[in-house]
Amino acid sequence: MDRFKGIGVSRGVAVGDAFVIESERMPVRPRYIPEDQIEAEVERYDSAVVAAIEGIRDDQRRLTPRLGEEYLAIFETHIRMLDDRSLRDRVVERIRAGPMAAEAAADEVLRQHIQLLFEDKSTARWVSDIYDIQSRLHRILLGRSSGDLVELAEPAIIVAENLTPSQTVAFERGKVLAIAMEAGGETSHTAIIANALGIPAVVGLRGLTAGVRAGDRLIVDGGAGEVVTEPDQAILAQYVQIEHDIVESDRQLIDELHELPAETVAGRRITLYANIEFPYEVQTALDNGAEGIGLYRTEYLYMEKGREPTEEEHFEAYRSAAALMWPRPVVIRTFDLGADKATDSTGGPVTAEPNPFLGCRSIRLCFDRIGMFKAQLRAILRASVHGYVKILFPMITSLTELKRAKDILAEVREELDTEGYPFEPDVEVGVMIEVPGAAVMADAFAREVDFFSIGTNDLIQYTLAVDRGNPVVSDLFQPAHPAVMKLIKHTIEAGDAAGIPVAVCGQMSGDLSYLILLLGLGLRQFSTSPKITPELKRAIRLIKIEEAREIASEVMKEPSIERTIEILTTRSRELMK
Repeated sequence: MDRFKGIGVSRGVAVGDAFVIESERMPVRPRYIPEDQIEAEVERYDSAVVAAIEGIRDDQRRLTPRLGEEYLAIFETHIRMLDDRSLRDRVVERIRAGPMAAEAAADEVLRQHIQLLFEDKSTARWVSDIYDIQSRLHRILLGRSSGDLVELAEPAIIVAENLTPSQTVAFERGKVLAIAMEAGGETSHTAIIANALGIPAVVGLRGLTAGVRAGDRLIVDGGAGEVVTEPDQAILAQYVQIEHDIVESDRQLIDELHELPAETVAGRRITLYANIEFPYEVQTALDNGAEGIGLYRTEYLYMEKGREPTEEEHFEAYRSAAALMWPRPVVIRTFDLGADKATDSTGGPVTAEPNPFLGCRSIRLCFDRIGMFKAQLRAILRASVHGYVKILFPMITSLTELKRAKDILAEVREELDTEGYPFEPDVEVGVMIEVPGAAVMADAFAREVDFFSIGTNDLIQYTLAVDRGNPVVSDLFQPAHPAVMKLIKHTIEAGDAAGIPVAVCGQMSGDLSYLILLLGLGLRQFSTSPKITPELKRAIRLIKIEEAREIASEVMKEPSIERTIEILTTRSRELMK
């Protein structure tokens, strides 16, 4: 029996047999070419990049429904890496200098890049992403079949030197008991995806693959960051009991809190909503105690089908969600698509843009594709007679945009009325506050809408000019930045002054470290992943609003991000003991 200590990145305990994945990262043998073939090799490399990006887009459509919208950034990072002009220049330069075949030149350049990442602790977590695009290019250039999908005949524990994000998302959830990996860190994309899929995982296990053979009995403890190989009967029995206790604890937490309200110690009522992508997730939200759907992301209707959905397909999706959730609300966000999520599903090609996050996306694309926008609005209004439906417009930056969106909605109402379709005439309309301009103008917007939903992911990104999917600057993506918190505070106050509800629906809403701060700033509605709802409710029931206000007041005076994080982490632990 041996014990390997690593970094636990996804909690849970699993006991099972090892399935060892051999490393595919073998250097490509240099192959030199005649000079008259140089341009053909450059063209072959460019074609391989296009094919690799198309493959990633296919993975997005096929796999992101299992993960959620926030994990799209991982795929986008791979696309940006592949499409990076400096990478192409270096590979082409190496092809010409050899002259060398495209696969050998790409391998050499990418291996150099990996070495540079390894030398800096702050960038080492991105190594698996480079391996991922390296593997894609190799398979395309060498004509090999995909090595991403691992077929398991029986449930097993995956053991590997390194897993790429593509391999991880391709696993069949019921067959993978746990992941044990030599490489990686707690913020690596592979670790993040394992956590999103609910697979116990430990990374940073030095020497693991040398000490484990296929079929060995393993214990993986994702909470303690430990792997035990060939355990004796006493240890095995101990961990089997721990595994059972964790599952039972999660079930008991849901059972104990399901009928209890989310209220603070003094009885201040807090509303907990869920974020979903598909109608079938409504039942999961209900099972976990959600009081409604605070964000129904509709772009997966487009991405899953690979084409523009029909009005009837929209209607059926919204109708079923609204009916199942009745009488609780379902907030449906109009499609948040653009060049950063470009697919043929948007009714025609979306022109590639140098900076898609600042381009034609979200409500801007709605205005550009009026027919597509109207079809969705028609379906939402028609679904409103089957439940409590609300409409949420994304990425609104001005009152002019809001007025135009509401005018189009009014036109749709008139059309449906003329055609004899029943609908709720007073469907509530809200806007997402996710750009600084909207947050600054929140008092003006509050007079024109029925509710606010703060999208913290984009609000942070746009406020701090940080692309959270860019490995060079992602460490600067900080919810604790004073500017971000001031914008959130101003938005909450503007909503309160106008008498409209304000919710937070970004990742910040499910982070227990920021729960006390948001409550102290006056937030009373949270919308987050259904699986987080029980833990969030338990934490809320331990908090005193007066203490939360004191903490928020202290934090709002603190200019240091590091000090703010320290305060929130420390005080959260103290209040929720």
